[in-house]
Amino acid sequence: MSAAPGEPPRRLRSLGDLSTPAARRAGILSWLSAVERDLAHWCLLDLDVESDVIDRVFERREVNPREDLRAGELDGHEDRADLWGTWAPRKEEFYRACAARIEALSPSEVLARCSPKAWLMTKLVQSAHAMLRSKEIPERLEAGQVQLVALGKGRCQVVTYNPYDPLDLPQEVIAMLARFDGRPTAEVLAEIEREEALPLDEELVRLLVDFEVLVAAR
Repeated sequence: MSAAPGEPPRRLRSLGDLSTPAARRAGILSWLSAVERDLAHWCLLDLDVESDVIDRVFERREVNPREDLRAGELDGHEDRADLWGTWAPRKEEFYRACAARIEALSPSEVLARCSPKAWLMTKLVQSAHAMLRSKEIPERLEAGQVQLVALGKGRCQVVTYNPYDPLDLPQEVIAMLARFDGRPTAEVLAEIEREEALPLDEELVRLLVDFEVLVAAR
């Protein structure tokens, strides 16, 4: 089933659920990880790392995909020459060479070195990015799930999708959130303008939607 006009698609499977701003940000991070992985593979080829070393690196990743190089492996205390080949005595030089190659690439050159999957994810992430930049406001809104931290002097900190990205709002705005109860957004904004000393403009409402303080009514 397709989304209604003006609504984002509920799911782009390669990036996951994109129905909320937080999920769209996560989808973009997923795409960046895919591009980073493909560029790492390209660097292995461009720096002429031996085939048997690449095979061992890939085998290690298959056994434990989330394992990173340990500090001891980087500073030489744990010498894993089998994972470095001829670069074993020049680990820092290897990373500098990778960085120099990637920094010199244009966006189109980056994609030219990526896999077809990354190309497809690029198309999808462009859609997700457009949703994030959209100025459209859902036709009906309701208050999202938030955590409030009082800051004093009539202001509160609102925590929604990410505890490290709170939103600082006046308490007057916090008090208005209950008015968004699924009725048409235009009707609620008109009511606030009539009855409140501090009206909400569309730019602020869009910000509240971006931070999931307000969400599309179900």
